[in-house]
Amino acid sequence: SSKARRLFEKAMHFAELGNHHAAIANLRDAMVKCPGDAAYAHNLLGLEYIEVQQYADAKTSFAEAARLMPHESSNHSNLGLSLAIVGEWDSAEQEERKALQLDKSNDKAKLILEALLVRKRNQPTEAKP
Repeated sequence: SSKARRLFEKAMHFAELGNHHAAIANLRDAMVKCPGDAAYAHNLLGLEYIEVQQYADAKTSFAEAARLMPHESSNHSNLGLSLAIVGEWDSAEQEERKALQLDKSNDKAKLILEALLVRKRNQPTEAKP
């Protein structure tokens, strides 16, 4: 909606200025005032939470965005990134694969998945008894 767009633009203006806490506050306000646009707000909110190193909150926001818009590749890719940041490697890989199933040209998902696979290959194997 145009109201939501104005609210999101205001929040993103704060983000561009480096005032991520104000951006977060404005995005939360936008979700209250425009609940129909919450999926977009959750995705933007997750990005802002990463900026302020609130990784668990980022994961929650991206998970909600992916739940609300399950066919949007970027939501799954962002969720995968946040899962990787908090060390949930297998779940992160699953989300990046889902993002690529939805959009094979998602370069961000390709890069994150490749990093996850390199990490997996370089993990020492446990000694078997």
